[in-house]
Amino acid sequence: MRIHRHLGWLAALLAFGLTACDNGSDDLSTPAGADPQDEPPLQSAEVLLEGAPGNAEIPDEPKADQVMPKQFDLVDLQSPVRSQGRRGVCSIFSTVALMEHLYIKEGTITDPDFSEQFLQWSVKFEVGAFRDTGGSNASSNLQAISTYGIVDEATSPYEASGWTTANDERCTGEDRPTICHTNGEPSDEVKNAKRWKLPRSRWVSSRPKNIKAFMYTNKQAVAAGMTFFYQSWNHGGSKIPTNSEYKAKGYILYPNAKDKELSLEKRAGHSILIVGWDDELELPIMDEAGKQVLDAQGNPITEKGFFLIKNSWGTGSWGSQNPKGDGYGWLSYQYVEEYGSIVGADVPDVDLGPELCGNGIDDDRDGAMDCDDSECAADPACVEPEVCDDFIDNDGDGDTDCADSDCAEHGACIPQEGERNPISAGNEARTAVPDNDPAGIVSTLVIEAEPGFILDDVKVDVLVEHTWIGDLTVRLVHPDGTVAVLHDQTGDDADDLVIEQLDVAAFDGKPAAGTWVLEVVDNAGGDEGALVGWYLNLAPRQ
Repeated sequence: MRIHRHLGWLAALLAFGLTACDNGSDDLSTPAGADPQDEPPLQSAEVLLEGAPGNAEIPDEPKADQVMPKQFDLVDLQSPVRSQGRRGVCSIFSTVALMEHLYIKEGTITDPDFSEQFLQWSVKFEVGAFRDTGGSNASSNLQAISTYGIVDEATSPYEASGWTTANDERCTGEDRPTICHTNGEPSDEVKNAKRWKLPRSRWVSSRPKNIKAFMYTNKQAVAAGMTFFYQSWNHGGSKIPTNSEYKAKGYILYPNAKDKELSLEKRAGHSILIVGWDDELELPIMDEAGKQVLDAQGNPITEKGFFLIKNSWGTGSWGSQNPKGDGYGWLSYQYVEEYGSIVGADVPDVDLGPELCGNGIDDDRDGAMDCDDSECAADPACVEPEVCDDFIDNDGDGDTDCADSDCAEHGACIPQEGERNPISAGNEARTAVPDNDPAGIVSTLVIEAEPGFILDDVKVDVLVEHTWIGDLTVRLVHPDGTVAVLHDQTGDDADDLVIEQLDVAAFDGKPAAGTWVLEVVDNAGGDEGALVGWYLNLAPRQ
């Protein structure tokens, strides 16, 4: 046992915030026999530790010359502390906490929240383990996750209370069907929802140097299952006094002989996530009466070296005053080494896949869902239909109004006898506009039309990217040489020239056929740009 004689009684009191008065007034214990009904339920230690190899069977982690820090934690890579409520499913929660931590470390998903409810069902029905109990262990949990995967919390929310006869008349006594332990079975819709996985897992020796080497080398937490000692955990089910301050701080010391004796009368287990350590943390140990153990000189005997743990008992009570966060605690190195089994897993290879464009889910987790996601821009469910008489390319396919195949059956696009359809055409060849050059650039459109196609209405769209549109002159030239000025050095220092559906009356009554020319000139130095594209919408005289 790592026990140290403290050098000074007063120093101990100052270090740990205890108030010393005569006649044991530093006793912060809770009397034995406190009502445990409000305490989180535990699970079978035999189930929790089933299949765990001994340390002699597990390879050592650290290299001979590896040096690790005295304090280390991965708190910044943890999801929020959850609560298992009134169900004995601590290993489910510690495994999901490990999974969420590994997804946060991977980085693609910053706020993972996976379903404990679904994992418990998967362990019992898909893996086929521990079907006659609510408990399980990290090894089987990780087998379910790596083989089958689990859904997220929103798809299968956790139910904090277990089923009773109010849910199913068979849910009573020892011989209950498995669905009483899993609160029923997920729907087919939930089973077929997207599942999330982890790669392989492996055992890690419970020796502190091995746990620390695994965590520090990989920058990853580990799940730990262990025998539960009631007084050490300051649990309300303890038959001997517990310490209210230690409970608030989340301190879990190595159990004394009486705590072992009483706790092992009906052995229970608990599982947590180890997320760090502190070699220097030193705490006075307690006897079976809940009082500090003193040496012959009256100095407190202490225990030194603790792992930082994330528990599944929610917030506001156990560990509520832990400086690392509400719901965190400190667990004795020696306790873990003698009574714990440790499992680690690899970081996932996250492939979010494409955004599905009509399921109401942000599949690729980029913050945009369905048609709001750029990946769905071309999906039929997200493309605006072509409006066949507004001179705008609504669906972005390059064809406008009656030139778009979508408008083939539109009344405005079916010519009556002697009538002609409008013509829409564009040029999207990006062309740089030379700075301060009177020659400028020209861009052409060849319009093929019958000689009898006489213009009744001409509308034009132009987009020029430029950092000072007051430098620009833009002209449209009809095939017969007629010039219409569309923009002439206005707009001062505004960015980007956008001309939309400008009505050019100068060409009314002229034939449509021939080569149309757009001229763009930059008349001053210092700013540059490019013609992005332009469109003509030509309506015939009927």
